[in-house]
Amino acid sequence: FMESFDQPTPDKPTPARATTTIAPQALILLNSQFMMRNATALAERIAREVGDDEGKQIDRAFRLALSRRPNSQERQILLQFLARQRVELRSVSKDEKEASRLARIAFCRMLLNLNEFVHAD
Repeated sequence: FMESFDQPTPDKPTPARATTTIAPQALILLNSQFMMRNATALAERIAREVGDDEGKQIDRAFRLALSRRPNSQERQILLQFLARQRVELRSVSKDEKEASRLARIAFCRMLLNLNEFVHAD
């Protein structure tokens, strides 16, 4: 995982870190177990901290991941995303609570894959 993102090796000095942007990085971020565990942990945390209100969940996730609030357009898009995910996931899991949990994980996974999260300015 770290090798794909130019992690310097600790056995030799590295005065400047190389910057590489390659397609496998996006696939690693999207598909790695590490990112899935972290998305799940973030989803559980926001549900625990703010409850079932999806607007508050979006706000809290943005604060934790991006250190800012979502703008009104981002909030609207994400509320629609969560609604669509719940509908799709209900066809797989008939349990409404489980569908909401899985939709929240998908939202957090997407948030952790944003360039704004991955590349700090």
